Amino acid sequence: MDGRAGSRRTCRYTYGDDGNWLVTSALSPGRHRFTVRAKAANGTTAQRTTIARVLPAASPPAELAGSWVRAVTQEEAGPVTPAGSWEISVDETGWSIKDPQGSTNWIDAAYLSGNLVELRGGIWTHPSDKVTERGGNGWCSDTNLPVDYTWAAAADTLTITHSGPDRCGLANANRTGLWLASGRAPDR
Repeated sequence: MDGRAGSRRTCRYTYGDDGNWLVTSALSPGRHRFTVRAKAANGTTAQRTTIARVLPAASPPAELAGSWVRAVTQEEAGPVTPAGSWEISVDETGWSIKDPQGSTNWIDAAYLSGNLVELRGGIWTHPSDKVTERGGNGWCSDTNLPVDYTWAAAADTLTITHSGPDRCGLANANRTGLWLASGRAPDR
């Protein structure tokens, strides 16, 4: 992308895991050049370049934007999910979710009608087998399935409720429930 070289194993970005859709919210608005080079097992090669215009990312609803924290007990979390303080930061690039162990996931979000948000695939800015400060979708075991939530913000609280099928196959204890504003003015 834009002249940056890489391979399936070493490229700077992977989009939608094996779903291969492009999440553009983290790209700067404007024209971007995408080149794909492939080499078959028999040595045959092919290349294709296209240019696409990226529009500015849509902002989340003002009441939802910002950072939110939630304490999750081990009983709520279950045997696999870490207990402790979770943090969600919501901005125009998606949802950044920091777990109690310090890992941060970055998830594409679409704001549908009313207070319905669809959390989509994880955004990776590195090969998915490397741990970095930000990337992926640890909230869902299948990182490409969209999952819907309703939200309600009042003063310095946010309530998130799962809506529809649990496509992730996980308990929602670390996601749903009451979240408190982090770093916000009390009157907001």
